[in-house]
Amino acid sequence: MKPPANETMRQLYHIFIGLCFITTLLLFGKGMLLFLLMPCALFVLCIVHLKHLHARIPIVDDLLLRMERTDAPSQGAGSLWYVCGMLLLASFLQNDAALACSLFILAIGDGVSTLVGKHFGKHPIPYNKKKTMEGSLAFFLSCTPVFFLGGLPALLVAAACTVVESLPHDFGKIRLDDNLTISLACLLLFGAMG
Repeated sequence: MKPPANETMRQLYHIFIGLCFITTLLLFGKGMLLFLLMPCALFVLCIVHLKHLHARIPIVDDLLLRMERTDAPSQGAGSLWYVCGMLLLASFLQNDAALACSLFILAIGDGVSTLVGKHFGKHPIPYNKKKTMEGSLAFFLSCTPVFFLGGLPALLVAAACTVVESLPHDFGKIRLDDNLTISLACLLLFGAMG
């Protein structure tokens, strides 16, 4: 079944924004990345709050209509978790190569896996029927360029994040966003590697 057009647009936007932040890190350093991420997180948080109040926000409403998932817990929540995940990584990872790899895994791996899984996925993962083997394979393969930034350890982190992304994120009434779980996995694994 073909995914809705807004899901494709959403993932392309996800990848594009991630590439912008990776480029910022590589060209201008971590200080500039944090300088951009903090107001972005605050801005998205304000949008989520205003949408909870059912406020109309010109331009933003149109973007949300075009790109938000219909089953999202609240409008803008996915974007908030995405920016917060990147902010978490930028705040606590000291090594710039590990940070760049983590941002790449979060932006590219997660985005590509959803695009491939929704468009071409035919074989559900046994422990999570919402995900496909094709999507998980795409996650890992799209993350292989991290090898050139962080070597074999970065590739191992990408493999571990492939597993994390494939796991069920629903725990009764609690649903964890994969932007958070992937970020935490990168943070813990790169942190453990020193």
